[in-house]
Amino acid sequence: MMNMIRADLYYLTRGKGIYITSAIVVAINILMIFILVPTLTPDGSAMINGIQIPYMGRAVDGVTSISLLYMTTSQTNILLMVFVLLAVSPMFHNGTVKNDLAWGISRTRLYVSKLVVSLILCGMMVGLYVISGFLLATVANGLGGPVPEGLFLTAFQSLGAQLWMFFALTAILVFLIFVTKREGVVIVAFIFGGIVSQMLFFLMNEIGVRIPAWLLYFDIVSGINRLGVLELLETRSILLILTAGVVYFLATTIGGIVWFRRGSVK
Repeated sequence: MMNMIRADLYYLTRGKGIYITSAIVVAINILMIFILVPTLTPDGSAMINGIQIPYMGRAVDGVTSISLLYMTTSQTNILLMVFVLLAVSPMFHNGTVKNDLAWGISRTRLYVSKLVVSLILCGMMVGLYVISGFLLATVANGLGGPVPEGLFLTAFQSLGAQLWMFFALTAILVFLIFVTKREGVVIVAFIFGGIVSQMLFFLMNEIGVRIPAWLLYFDIVSGINRLGVLELLETRSILLILTAGVVYFLATTIGGIVWFRRGSVK
């Protein structure tokens, strides 16, 4: 299986898609740090996920970028879809899946290898978003300081929890590709499940329609946003969100393997 994973990663690095998508990740940071954040409230602060984040003046430096980055990392979820499509879908529209199976590769190993590659890309995306944003802010406006006590520990905990939810989202995307074998269907499903649902939650809240709190625990993007303010959450809330991620990951992975093993490959 390791040979398959290395081959997939080599194939991806030979193409342009992974570099273009990575450049967009960096561009999002540039947009956030140099364009959106400078247009803050007069007191030099911003509201992220309902929490006021103070800045030194009207510029984001390395230290103040850290909380900004892990509180806004959910905005990269649509790019995660692109990474997973790059990793998995070519074998279906190029027909290489038939060659792999003809060579005796088991369907389970094939599914797991694609999932692992997708998880590697997911981790790379989150790491690139945070590290590049921190470096950009530091180069532009200095490291800043002093460093608030516990800042790095909070960032590590929040990002770790968010990364697990990103892994759950990755597993769902891999499942959808293996089940539908069509990029268009995956894109539409992702838009309605990950983007439209967030818009509906926001609109319903704006018009005064209260959404049951327990429902938001099972929405992955909402979970990622909530984990961005991990220190303000109750332990019960954190466990519910992470448990939902475990259920999604296991259910889609097991279900996807069973479906792929029993289904036909055209």
